[in-house]
Parts: sequence; structure tokens; C-alpha cells
Amino acid sequence: MKKKLYLVFAAIVMMLSSVIVLPATSAYAACGTVDKPLPGFRSWGAGLPCENDTIVWKGGKSEAAVANTMNNIIWTIVLNLIASVSALVGYICIAMIIYGGYLYMSASGNASQLERAKKTIVRTVIGLIICILARSIVQFILNAVTGEAPV
Repeated sequence: MKKKLYLVFAAIVMMLSSVIVLPATSAYAACGTVDKPLPGFRSWGAGLPCENDTIVWKGGKSEAAVANTMNNIIWTIVLNLIASVSALVGYICIAMIIYGGYLYMSASGNASQLERAKKTIVRTVIGLIICILARSIVQFILNAVTGEAPV
């Protein structure tokens, strides 16, 4: 039974990982023109200032302007990665809730397996809530510091 369940889980992971395709060139990825492979995932450079598939340095050539532009680019990339990791956590939570439901349905009155299924579902929901709260806190702090609208 465990071997069959392991094979099903491995097949699901392989199917999801085959959908996630890395961009062919960094120029397209840097300007955010790569299509999203799955809902919620972003290219690492989505939202960067671009012209002709290259990142544009705005604000002049002074040291402060370059540092400010670099800071904005770094934070844009970090937020894009946080959004993609949050989407990945969401997909993993969906898979774990399905797994917990499968355990619950296949328990056949076995009290220990019923308890394991309930714990799996409850812990998955708690983890999802923690992930949503963490992303919300990061977004709130960033908005408070920069005064920009949410990404």
C-alpha cells in the first residue's frame, strides 16, 4: 500500500515539475516576458523597467541614483521569488490535503489511520495559514516602507 501511494505521489510531483519550465534566455526572463507556466508563478524579473528586452537604469548616473535603482531591482526580484514560493507552497498544500483525504477515505475504520489523516489535514491548513500570514506581513512592511501599492 505504501509503495503504491509513494508511486502516485512521485507521479504527481513529476507531472507538476514537468510543467514548470525555466526561461530559455535571461533577457526575456529579466524583462518578465516569459509566460507563466502555472498560475501564481512569476518570472524573476516581472515588473522591472525594460526596453527592448533589457533592463533600463532610470534616474541618472550618480552613485545615489544607481544605488536606488539597484535597490528597487533587488526588491522586485525578491518579491517575485517570494510570490513564486508562496504559489509552490499553495500547490504542495493542495497535494497534502488530497493525501490526507485519501488517508481518511482509505482508513476503513482504523482509528490510528483516521487520526493520522486528521493530523495531516489540520497541519497542512495551519502551514498554509502561516504562509499566507508571512507573505502578508512582508507585503505590509514593504508597502509601509516604500509607500507603493501591493505587487
